[in-house]
Amino acid sequence: MSEIKYEINKNESITRWWTSDVKITPFESPCKTFDAEINSGEGYVQIIYPVREAFIKQHSLSNVDRYKKDYDHVYFPFENNRVDFSTFISTPHKMEVHALTSIEVNETKKYSFEIYTCGAIKIWVDKKVELEFSPFTRNIATSTVLDLLLTEGKHTIEVYAEELAERDVFFYFEIRSLNDEKIIGVLPFNGDANILNNYENWLKSCHFKRDVYTEGFINLDFDNCPFNEGIELLLGVDKKDSPDLFEEDVIKYQIKNNQKKITLGNVKDFRTGVYKLKLGINIENQTVYRILLLAIRPPLDIEKTPLASINERKEQAASYIIENGTASITTSLLMIDREKKVSKKCEQGILKSLKTIEDKADCADFVFSPMLILIKRYKEYLSTELYNKIYNTIINFRFWIDEPGNDVMWYFSENHALLFHTAQFLSGQMFPDAVFSVSKKKGKEQEQIGKNRLISWFDSFFKFGFGEWNSATYIPIDLIGFFSLYELSEDIEIKNLAKKALDYVFELIAYASFNGILSTSYGRCYEKTLKSREQVETSFFSWIAFKEGFVGRRTQAVPLFCLSNYTCDIKISDYNPEKSKNLIFKQGQGLKKVNIYTYKTEDYMLSSVQAFNPYKHGHQQHIMNVTLAKNCEQFYINNPGERSFSGENRPSYWAGNGTNPYVFQEKNTLLMNFKIDEKELVHAIHAYVLFDNYDATIEENNYLFLKKDDTYLAIWFSNGYKKTTSGANTNKEVIAKGLNQAVIIKCGCKKDDSSFTDFINSFKASKITYNKEKNYLTFEELKSNKMEIRDTQSYLNNHLVKFDYDYNLEKIEEYL
Repeated sequence: MSEIKYEINKNESITRWWTSDVKITPFESPCKTFDAEINSGEGYVQIIYPVREAFIKQHSLSNVDRYKKDYDHVYFPFENNRVDFSTFISTPHKMEVHALTSIEVNETKKYSFEIYTCGAIKIWVDKKVELEFSPFTRNIATSTVLDLLLTEGKHTIEVYAEELAERDVFFYFEIRSLNDEKIIGVLPFNGDANILNNYENWLKSCHFKRDVYTEGFINLDFDNCPFNEGIELLLGVDKKDSPDLFEEDVIKYQIKNNQKKITLGNVKDFRTGVYKLKLGINIENQTVYRILLLAIRPPLDIEKTPLASINERKEQAASYIIENGTASITTSLLMIDREKKVSKKCEQGILKSLKTIEDKADCADFVFSPMLILIKRYKEYLSTELYNKIYNTIINFRFWIDEPGNDVMWYFSENHALLFHTAQFLSGQMFPDAVFSVSKKKGKEQEQIGKNRLISWFDSFFKFGFGEWNSATYIPIDLIGFFSLYELSEDIEIKNLAKKALDYVFELIAYASFNGILSTSYGRCYEKTLKSREQVETSFFSWIAFKEGFVGRRTQAVPLFCLSNYTCDIKISDYNPEKSKNLIFKQGQGLKKVNIYTYKTEDYMLSSVQAFNPYKHGHQQHIMNVTLAKNCEQFYINNPGERSFSGENRPSYWAGNGTNPYVFQEKNTLLMNFKIDEKELVHAIHAYVLFDNYDATIEENNYLFLKKDDTYLAIWFSNGYKKTTSGANTNKEVIAKGLNQAVIIKCGCKKDDSSFTDFINSFKASKITYNKEKNYLTFEELKSNKMEIRDTQSYLNNHLVKFDYDYNLEKIEEYL
């Protein structure tokens, strides 16, 4: 028996544990109605479902005993500070886990620890119960302080944690030291602890040189294998996110001493997708895993040339999706429309989506309306058994929270609300005399209720736009509703509203995209949709509508566009700059009105949301974005919301901000002030910068200069920065530490600035003043604008700038 030891300093956590398997069991509660407001904004809202109320009522930590069995797993945190089992489960389930570890202290005294959890936690120290804490604040960690009188020496800590999974579940606990004195973490281990530590460090070194592979071989790079006997690397995938990367569940690689990489294969042999890989090593019957994200786009997909007319491109898209698309109801609609039969593959997609609706699983509303298109248009191709199964599922569905239920479908964002109202309206229209079992209402009554709700939804939408502004992730979801209503509604008022909404969205895609990729600030984002924006569905819509963008496999709404007679009348040339002019777009969106500013040139695009919730805790808002050159090289800066590089939390390491910065943009220049709350997990900011993708990079003190083709980018960091040169993010980021700091960003190009050297010299000659105590930042260029941030105010050439953009898109042409 050996021991793994590590230091725990003040504000650091106990991170090495033995854990049981996570026990996951379905949880049922009585069917009830309830009431809550729709969240029309972009932030997270806490909604207490009846199922959670029932779960909390039956919950009792006092009945939980210490774990008496052998523990199953050794938990290594890698960069995470939490013992984290967060995941996604679409129906209600109870999750519970036991954990064991030890600590050593050097003197007898009182020690204080802050305990964080979202669900409930029970803690034993030396077999004595010291804490029962049950906040049950869903997906928002709550903390309490635990004071312990500890004698000099070693002490055993045992933990039980539980939570109710409702869709996305943040299931973790954390024990953080508040002590000035250093504590030693101790984990007993049956084997050589030093070897296990070496394995962990070696796994930390694993990385891909690119985030997106488009050609050649995919190599996993790592430090020299330090073991003379070599090592066996286990490569698996998260089946939830990556169901079709490999045929095998786990691939084993024999890594030899001093080996520095392995080859997964050639890009052309893989399917387009964003995959979550699990890298693991076995030791003493234990497997230590870490997660890496990998995006793949084979050349044949990238090089697919769009034909001349929109109808021809719809046919191209339909053929591509039928051949390459994932199993879903919308893929099946295309198959049955073209093949005039229900093939085995087609039926698989139908049944998969139907099961989601039957289970009333989260996102059932995403596939419900396409199921109505299936039985309305293609009934003749369905067996009587399949048709009846679909019909019964529709009749037994729960369309809103005023109908009794015990599901955890999410109703409370604008996209979900739209799709539930669409489902209710169209189902009632289709079956006017049927009695719907959950509401006990006839179809014609459901139709009227759905219509009233849709009119109210559209009224708000056309006044305020999207609450989750320009979200490349959720615009396609809204399009499911718009296309379904446009195609199926027999009510001309609703059909016209759907047509108006489609026109609005395609104009948004046109102005907010750079070379076919949605590249503005977003009201909601995820790591995978930031790192492989070409695979986000809006790019496929742009490819069909405007001949700019890329095809993709994971499509939820594009098939409906292919089947629809809707054609976009927008001219993309009206939203793309020319050699003689640049374009500025300003637009307000959302009930609380965010002010979106986009500067678009032939060579680059800079976009942000001005002065958005400065110095407040963020969620999944993508505050600013730079896009350079024809290949759309991306750059952005955020304050990570968690330490885990590819975690499940919101905000995450790459997506959103722990604390929002104050942002002020004027044309091609952007100022950022950060005042990070010390309660945030990461006391730093970082820039997403793929160094290997640039033609030239210059790192000079507080300055970073980047060149891609004939486009240039300059960044100034008040606190300096450090390039990441090891681990998962090797050559993909720079990190600037500190709670208070400022950043200045400027875009340029050969056309405006002559050479890269001239651009650099001009930027360095500008006057910069920064006072972190006063949150005061100025940037004054020679013979140009003076921009200032004074805490929560912006000034341009000494004049106060107020942000109150119109909800209608404003386009300003800047002639050169």
